[in-house]
Amino acid sequence: MVDLRPSLAALSRVSYIRQLNGDLDGAMTAMGQALSASAGVGYDTARIATLLGELHLLRGEIDAAGRSFDAALELSPDMASTALGKAKVQEATGQRDLAILTLKSAVDRFPDPAAARFLGELQALDGQNADARTSFQLVQAIHKLQASAGAVIDLEVALFEADHG
Repeated sequence: MVDLRPSLAALSRVSYIRQLNGDLDGAMTAMGQALSASAGVGYDTARIATLLGELHLLRGEIDAAGRSFDAALELSPDMASTALGKAKVQEATGQRDLAILTLKSAVDRFPDPAAARFLGELQALDGQNADARTSFQLVQAIHKLQASAGAVIDLEVALFEADHG
């Protein structure tokens, strides 16, 4: 795929394979190439910028991650995965209240299980136990809807239940 057409899709997959094999430097290089291959506008570019932000987080590069998530939000402000990344940066920089607000806003618009889970975890850390329970109940409800629609979410459910069951 990369040899025939080194596109955004191909290069982002190369990045993911490199990440899975522990080559974060190679993953960053491929994701940077994917970003360059994008048109610089729209959802696809925002998605690649979000993935690049996640790679920065894995490398402990909080400021660079924040810049990637900000760039993604400029292009596509309604992506739950980008809001989740932004909240991770906010939490890492000691801005838990802001992270909770970021996640509440995102989850209210687009109930994403990963965002709702992190929201619940932050609420629990902040002593907002009733709100945390509500967020965790939302995660469970989303999982049930996904399963009833035929999605295979066994790993996600097992991880959630191990931590919060």
